Amino acid sequence: MSYKYSYPRPSLTVDAILFTHSGNRLKVLLIQRGIDPFKNHWAFPGGFVNENEPAEEAILREVKEEVSLAVGNLKQLHTASAPGRDPRGWTVSVFFIGFVEWDNSSAIAGDDALNAEWFSLNSVPRLAFDHKDQLSLAKKYLKQTVRQSVIDKSLLPSVFLLEQLHSIYFEITGSSEETDVLIRRLINMSVVVPDAYEDLYRFNESYYDRIINSGFHQIIQ
Repeated sequence: MSYKYSYPRPSLTVDAILFTHSGNRLKVLLIQRGIDPFKNHWAFPGGFVNENEPAEEAILREVKEEVSLAVGNLKQLHTASAPGRDPRGWTVSVFFIGFVEWDNSSAIAGDDALNAEWFSLNSVPRLAFDHKDQLSLAKKYLKQTVRQSVIDKSLLPSVFLLEQLHSIYFEITGSSEETDVLIRRLINMSVVVPDAYEDLYRFNESYYDRIINSGFHQIIQ
């Protein structure tokens, strides 16, 4: 039996907000659009979901096609459905957030992208569609994450200097005082511990995993 729906149905798209860390800067990946609308403008990698394709698979495919990156551990951040957000028509987009190790972050533009580039958070160009609003939501998510949990470890090498950790937290919070408090908490609760090498630190894997799964209350208990 076939069904005919009386209600209009929107197009479905997916977009990825990907972060990495390099040169003591937190960076976000953008592509320069090669087609209208917003041709030559910068945006997050993404595109339309194919028929019978789950959004979780579509975003992995789109990132691979547009920037030649194989990413994992993506999390749904927000669903944007405001009327008029896309001049092509009613389009609902599922935004995902993820983190990429710098050593594996080489992005090569493909598909309908003219360029792919990592931008520092304080020097992001004008964005297409409503992507400026979505980036603001991603920043709020990062701030909530460092306050309640811990930043994704893929942003750092396996052993790191405290100044590297400090630079990430400072870019997220915008406050040296809050950054110092948050990092001191990580050290005092043995989430971040000294490594065998002088001046280097690493994440305590068992504590790290518990915090990622359930937040700091797991350690406090």
